[in-house]
Amino acid sequence: MEILKDNQYLNPIFFIESGDDGSAYIPPGSPGGITIPEYSGEPMDGSTFAALIEEAEKYVGMPYRWGGSTPATSFDCSGFVCYTLNESGAASVGRTTAQGLFNLSTPVALDEAEPGDLLFFHSTYSSVNPVTHVAIYLGGGNFGKNHEILKRELADLFDEDKVRLLGYVADEDVNTLYSNSLFFTYVSLYEGFGMPPLEAMSAGVPVVTSNTSALPEVVGDAAITLDPTDKDAIIKAYEAFYFNPELREECIQKGLERAKMFSWDKMYKIISDKILEVLNDKTKNSNDLGDNRSRRRLLSETSA
Repeated sequence: MEILKDNQYLNPIFFIESGDDGSAYIPPGSPGGITIPEYSGEPMDGSTFAALIEEAEKYVGMPYRWGGSTPATSFDCSGFVCYTLNESGAASVGRTTAQGLFNLSTPVALDEAEPGDLLFFHSTYSSVNPVTHVAIYLGGGNFGKNHEILKRELADLFDEDKVRLLGYVADEDVNTLYSNSLFFTYVSLYEGFGMPPLEAMSAGVPVVTSNTSALPEVVGDAAITLDPTDKDAIIKAYEAFYFNPELREECIQKGLERAKMFSWDKMYKIISDKILEVLNDKTKNSNDLGDNRSRRRLLSETSA
């Protein structure tokens, strides 16, 4: 969620808790900045990537907090990436910002991306630095050779017209794909929320999804949920929807009702109310502290 203030969109944690605009940041290589290491240009090996993931998983379930830099202090994006790189031994980057990590990195072509490489995002909030967000690339999607490997493996199993890898789909086309689906499958290992299953239910499509992380909270009893590592359970779920139109219709109706529980307006109200509650509590505590000091001063003067 973002806050609109003075015609600028601001991350509420960035704006309210710190107010830091990045102007005090010292670029790498400058006096007082961190040293830019030599980069070999070689992708990390399997053991290094495994160590990277081991450190990254320590953050699973931790809340986002601006300025957090370890699992003990929660995290922000650059803190997470710096900690994971440093602790895994993949690289030594100290503690810097997304822009700082970008300055330390060597750009590669999209089709050369390897697991463990960094992804950078520009202007995701108001900042003096153009690079404002960073993430670790884990593989998959349309990046590099992983996409080509997947295409070859699918070609060995299916006729070319049976499976289509669509890649990025524009927002205006997504609902058409949902609405024309027999059912929607989303067997993810971990999700912070799970927007696609909710979108599918809203479009009147029965859903197969994982029983892990936040997904059961999203779909409730309106979908088939299962262990995403259980291949037999996944096949049985597909068969259940394919051969049982009554089950599909039941899940469609439950899904439409379930989807009504979620809306952007409701999310905005819950988050904005919580922000105002925290701000009001801080103001009240500050006033209470001032009142207590006044009472202590009055008692002291009375005693004298």
